[in-house]
Formats: sequence, C-alpha cells, structure tokens
Amino acid sequence: MYYWISQGLVLVLVIVSILHVHLGAERRSTEEATDSAPMGVIRALIIVCGVVLMGLNVATATRIDERLDTQLAEFQDQLGRLQSQVGRIDASVSSLDVLRSSEAAELEQLESVSKQQRQLVDNLNGAIRETRTVATELNLFTPVLRSVAAGRVQEDAPPSRLSSTSTGHIRISTSSSGLMTVEEKKINDDLAACKNQRDKLLLDKEEASASFKAAMRGNMPADSVMRINRDFRDFVEDAEERIQRLDRKINSLRLQLGRLQER
Repeated sequence: MYYWISQGLVLVLVIVSILHVHLGAERRSTEEATDSAPMGVIRALIIVCGVVLMGLNVATATRIDERLDTQLAEFQDQLGRLQSQVGRIDASVSSLDVLRSSEAAELEQLESVSKQQRQLVDNLNGAIRETRTVATELNLFTPVLRSVAAGRVQEDAPPSRLSSTSTGHIRISTSSSGLMTVEEKKINDDLAACKNQRDKLLLDKEEASASFKAAMRGNMPADSVMRINRDFRDFVEDAEERIQRLDRKINSLRLQLGRLQER
C-alpha cells in the first residue's frame, strides 16, 4: 500500500514541478510582481510532498526490509527443516544399505548352510546305502551263525562216543563203559572252545548291531556316521573271517568224528 501511495505522490510531485516550471516561465515575462505568492505556495507544496514522499519511502523501505527479514527467516527455517529431512533420508539410506548388506551376508550364509545340508543328506544317504549293504551281508551270514549256534554239544549222559547227525548237530553217545577216550575228550574240549568263541562272537555282534542302530537313529555329524559305519564294516569283516575259521574247524572236527566212528 505504501508503495502505491509513494508512486502517486511521485506522480503528483512531477505534475506540480512541470506546472511550476511552465507557470513560472509564463509569468516571468508578464507579471513579475504578482508571481511571488502562488510560487511560494507551489514551493511549499513541493517541499511538503517531497518530505512526505521521503517519509513514505523510508517507511516503505523499512516495511520491505522487515518483510524480507521475515521471509529470509522463514526460508532459513524451511531450509533447516529440509536439511534435517535430508539428513534423516541419508540416515535411512545408510541403514537400508546396511540392511541390504546384512541380508546379502545372511543369504550367503543360508546358501552355504543349504549346501552343507545337501552334502550331509547325500552323505547320510550314502551311509544308509552302505548300512543296507552291510545288513544284507549280515543277513547272508545269519544262517551260518545260526548253524554254528545250533552245533552246541549236548551233554545228556556220561559221554563215550561222538557222532554227527544228518542236520549237522554234534551228539555225544553213551558207550557201554560210560567212559570217553582221550581223542574224544580232546574233540569235546575243542568243540567247547568253539562254542565259547561262537557265543562271544554272537554277543559282540548283537552289541555292535545295537550300537550301530542307535547311532543311525541319533543326530550325528556325517563324519561320525561314516566312521561308525566303517568300524562296523571292519567288525563284520573280522566276524566273517572268524566264522570261516570256525566253520573250517568244525568241519575238521566232524571229519575226526567220522574217522572215530568208523573205528
């Protein structure tokens, strides 16, 4: 508002100045005596308009400065808020980068764990296949172990003669005198030793089989499962060798019994 007022006063001052110059030029040539009063009024009016115009200009400049200061303060406040928002956005971006990197690391760990799990599953499947193979081998040797277990010496009466039945069992028959010869006594001792070895072998086999089954049911690492499987296979191989030696010894004893019976 002050601006338009000042512009209006400037326009009035310009018009008054033009009139003053024009009227002053005309009256200077004709009425120099009567020109003093109107010219004084015009000069006073010009001075008053100039003073008022200066005051209005000062007031207008003051208001403009105040308004500019206010707007500058508002702009600085808005700039500060914008900077704080930019700082929060930067912090959010940094946290998102950190989360992205942590997620990438977790994904790598999950992929590694998944690979390890797949490898463990493959190892367990291999161990299960080997275990089934061992179980099949044990089933193949079970009849042999049963035949060895069935070949116990039955001491029904005072022994005198040893004979072999058609089923492979060893039987001690009673002689008229009720006494055993030295050879029969030796064969009987050998059969008893074979029986003890066979019983111990069967007991060891049962204990190893129970331990192996418990290990297979447990949640054990793959290397432990493989080690247990290897130990169990070694035991089975050793048991097979012992069974073969017992079979050869039993066959030899049966041949000796046959020769004694022929006598």
